Amino acid sequence: MSPGRQPAAGGPGRSGTKASASVEDYVKAIHAHTEWHPGPITTTALAARLGVTAASASEMVRRLDERGLVVHRPYRPVELTPAGQTLAVAMIRRHRLLETWLATELGYGWDEVHDEAERLEHAVSDRLIEAIADRLGDPDQDPHGDPIPRGDGTLATVDARPLAGFDAGHPVLVRRVSDADPAALRQLAALGIGPLSELTVLTAADDAGQPGAGGRHLRVHRDTRAATAVHSGGRPGERIDGHNDERSGGPSRTTGTAETPLDGADVRLPAATVAAVWAVSRGEHDGCTLSPEPPGAGAIPAAEVPAATTPTGRTPAAQTPGSRPAAGRAAAVDRTGA
Repeated sequence: MSPGRQPAAGGPGRSGTKASASVEDYVKAIHAHTEWHPGPITTTALAARLGVTAASASEMVRRLDERGLVVHRPYRPVELTPAGQTLAVAMIRRHRLLETWLATELGYGWDEVHDEAERLEHAVSDRLIEAIADRLGDPDQDPHGDPIPRGDGTLATVDARPLAGFDAGHPVLVRRVSDADPAALRQLAALGIGPLSELTVLTAADDAGQPGAGGRHLRVHRDTRAATAVHSGGRPGERIDGHNDERSGGPSRTTGTAETPLDGADVRLPAATVAAVWAVSRGEHDGCTLSPEPPGAGAIPAAEVPAATTPTGRTPAAQTPGSRPAAGRAAAVDRTGA
């Protein structure tokens, strides 16, 4: 999922498995870093991400290395082995399916689903996860636009860059939104901005990579609101696709309120909100200065994982990368992902 959030309370670990919840959280955090950053994570960065001491992170990395889930050498970054990758992607699938189910079936807002999915992901069975996938029609992305791994363990590539990386005048399509900051998600929902929104950048980022004049705001023109309406919470049975739910007979609760700007509106986004939005180009424009590759990043890598069982002997199930551990375990304070 995304940086900067604390763990949700509660959530018992799954019984009868070889991989503990803390092991699952560590491999998930390692994988989450690679979804949003171009290189592997260091032990120091992993400790900061999980809210633990460097000594605690080093000890857990040593244990993961002994179990064949990571490869780590002193003073070098931590990388997942194929077995570690399989377990991490299984957790990603588990978490993102739960987030999607909570939003589409139970009316949770996209700023709320991470916490609830974090409580559930280590406890629910694989049978329930796959039943949820069937119920939802085996979706390919969660409410934030993050790809949901397939049942065979493959995870799609997302070619996107931070919104602040586009030059002034550039038309973009929003692909994914970090769920690290619930306040940013609520602001974007109020503006009708989410995955598949079409925007035009009106103010370019400055040389320091911060959006807008003085690094405070980025101005964008909202050409269309999110094609899949951003869900801001509602009654069970409501959906996020902007249509009535035939099962419940209730209207979908989307961001189309009286306070939502109409298509064609110019909006100002603060730096923290801009940082959550990743987009792709909709084409060049006169005087375009956009570099071929996202500055300092590049495409978010795909994870190709064999359709095998996890080290626990279970079929890969899912969670969002970087999601937070439940209470009583390490706190994910630098999360990037879902």
